[in-house]
Amino acid sequence: MHTVISVFKDAPSAQQAVVRLRRLGLHAQDLHLEEGQAKPAPAKSHGRSALRSYGAFLASLFGQDHPSDEVDLYAEAPYRGNPVLMVDAETSGQAREAARVMDECGAIEIGPPGAGPWKGQSRVFERRDGPPLRELKQEEHAPR
Repeated sequence: MHTVISVFKDAPSAQQAVVRLRRLGLHAQDLHLEEGQAKPAPAKSHGRSALRSYGAFLASLFGQDHPSDEVDLYAEAPYRGNPVLMVDAETSGQAREAARVMDECGAIEIGPPGAGPWKGQSRVFERRDGPPLRELKQEEHAPR
């Protein structure tokens, strides 16, 4: 399983990517769009527990040894108004094609505030374990 993650400048760019990915044959349950809504981010904690559910998923993608600052950048992007699109792909070829489409639709690289975005920065992760996006989406909508 491979996961592709992209941050977009705006919702229309992210929605265009979703439409094009669906045309490629990717299933809706393998796509997760975290809408951008500029608002204050929740207070950070010393661990990753303050991240939203998709933030925990991001932490698993980046791995425990990866600096949590990068995880926080992706997890907080929607609070800065930047949509985040994640895609599960069965093969590396499908993941590369998804990344290409996402880059063409306006994926940006994110950095600390003020660092500025750079075009064409979808990231592809190979995952050997962990739940697919469709399972996380089911948990997200499960009654509590």
